[in-house]
Amino acid sequence: MSDKEWSGNVGEWGELYAACELLATGALSIAERPAPYQVLELERPEQHGLTSYTLGDLDVTNSVTGSSIPRSEYSRAAIQLKQAIQTKTAGKRAFGVAKDLQVLLGTLGFTKLSAGSAASSDLHLELLSPGELERVQLKGYSIKTEAGAAPTLYNMSSGRDLHYSVTAEPAALIALNEALTRGGKGRQDAMATFAASGPLIEPGTDAYPQIVGSEDFNSNLRSIDGDAPRLLALAVLEYYFHGARRCSDAVSAVAHKNPLGNLKPHVYHLKYSQLWREFALGLPGIKEFTGYGANQGGILRVKADLSIEAVPATREGGGDLLSNTVFDAPSFKRWLTGKGLKALTIVDSSHATLILPWQIRWISQKS
Repeated sequence: MSDKEWSGNVGEWGELYAACELLATGALSIAERPAPYQVLELERPEQHGLTSYTLGDLDVTNSVTGSSIPRSEYSRAAIQLKQAIQTKTAGKRAFGVAKDLQVLLGTLGFTKLSAGSAASSDLHLELLSPGELERVQLKGYSIKTEAGAAPTLYNMSSGRDLHYSVTAEPAALIALNEALTRGGKGRQDAMATFAASGPLIEPGTDAYPQIVGSEDFNSNLRSIDGDAPRLLALAVLEYYFHGARRCSDAVSAVAHKNPLGNLKPHVYHLKYSQLWREFALGLPGIKEFTGYGANQGGILRVKADLSIEAVPATREGGGDLLSNTVFDAPSFKRWLTGKGLKALTIVDSSHATLILPWQIRWISQKS
């Protein structure tokens, strides 16, 4: 570990806490499963690359250094991290820990506070299910710490902006443009008022027929489902203009309108569920889709009381990511004006183009 003092938010420290706790206890509770699974191996990104921590009866072996460290040391670190998270100064986003704890974390093999936003997942796990002899690999777990603000399932990032063509009454366009330019808390009311005027808002523009801001992100989405860019854009519209903040509500609204034609509501739910599962895994580069039944990982919830539960992002049980997530509006200033983009650009008296940033948050649930 670097001599430089680490500073991070609750979510970042929660990643280290989860690793220490799992290596100490060797057990992981999984949603909708009656008994915990035995943790055999944990893999997380470190400064030098992915590192595996293999659990023995009493020790943990580091794949890079080859050292074996008593599991009791990971337990000691987990207890101290838990106390640091629970006693952090209210209102303070980033915080450090005691020097001796940072030194301890270094001796345990940790060289990074968190996986970082560029990583497709925070850790991989190899488990043994109760009463079974076969190992189960759960790859691509994203850690969401609920002790602080509601964590994000999928962050806004460059190239993920959504582009729309708008046709509306001239007066309504002018009013919306003024509200979006002005910004502030009145934006949401202005968008609801605009929606009531009966505009036509369609995903895609002449400049951005692919709907999303970057070709790479478009390719990633379409590798999951050819309809994914359009479906995502329509759900985000339901959030901004019709107040459907919970993702499952936005999906139901889209399904009711049936924009793809002749599809049953449950088919829309399946399409969105598949997309949300990929969001839970960080939606890395184009890859071969491994199917609904694969052990692809999911959410690792560090609950408000800092107990840990895995919510698999699979079709078979493990919770519904759509009903457990909400849309959130990122900063227009950061993601639009700060990048030389304008939320609404009026083309002529009744036509405009619209750009919307978006992100998805995991709903914090009481333990």
